[in-house]
Amino acid sequence: MRVSLVTFTRNSKMFIEGLLRNVNDVVDEVIVVDGCSTDGTVEIARSYNAKVYTRKPWGYKDLDVAFAINKASYDWVLMLDVDERLNNRLRGELKDILLTIEGKWSIVEIARANISNGRLLYEPFWPDWQIRLFRKGSLEVTGLIHTYLKPLGRVYRLPTRYYIIHLAPLTSTSNLVNYARYEALEYYEFRRRGSSTRKDIIIRRIYKLAPLTTPLHALSIIVNQLTKYGYTNIPTLKALLIRVLYDNIVHILIKIRGERKARIAKFIEKKGLIKPLNLDKDDPRFSLCT
Repeated sequence: MRVSLVTFTRNSKMFIEGLLRNVNDVVDEVIVVDGCSTDGTVEIARSYNAKVYTRKPWGYKDLDVAFAINKASYDWVLMLDVDERLNNRLRGELKDILLTIEGKWSIVEIARANISNGRLLYEPFWPDWQIRLFRKGSLEVTGLIHTYLKPLGRVYRLPTRYYIIHLAPLTSTSNLVNYARYEALEYYEFRRRGSSTRKDIIIRRIYKLAPLTTPLHALSIIVNQLTKYGYTNIPTLKALLIRVLYDNIVHILIKIRGERKARIAKFIEKKGLIKPLNLDKDDPRFSLCT
């Protein structure tokens, strides 16, 4: 059972070698899609016999996922961000897991443990379920930020003793705003985790009055965290506040955009970005670093 690793880099010298060491004895091929790095990332990747493909840096990796999967030689693909690592048990048993599920499931969802400053982020950030292992052809890749993968087959959820370690630095303010801009451009309506519960309806009303209600929203999230779980830590609270800020920025950007951008967002949300723009293909325009 052979496995291709795909990952994405952009001046990732601090992380790439750790990732490649982590999976060196697990995968049979490494595909790196690099966004015009200038810090030696590519040289490190090639020293591990990785196949490196240069692509124009878009600002987030989701637009390059379909291209990377197409470059994989083997049916099973392991997709990891450059700051993610397999825990020891998953590293040791990954091939056995694939042999066990072969013919039954084509997509594997794996718990992700988010680590900030050496400390685990608690619920609701654990377990952070992610599709990271799958057969080629079992997913539709839309390219939309945060929901770039749509399962087309059966999904198997691994027990949480197998997990991915995410060495997650807190998102910078500039990145936060950029991601919010992308989401506001790609979705017709504001998306929120959860759906039609009474609490969700209240939160949607709070969003409508953003940014005036943002401090109230943040306070309600902290109170809910303490009452629901009974415990937390500082990194988890920081991550929750960042999520609140992000969601409020997205909602504000959606409210203030014009009709033309709203129509474009409606089209993108329905059709995705990969197929309309042929982003899964080799195209010299997508390989330019200027």
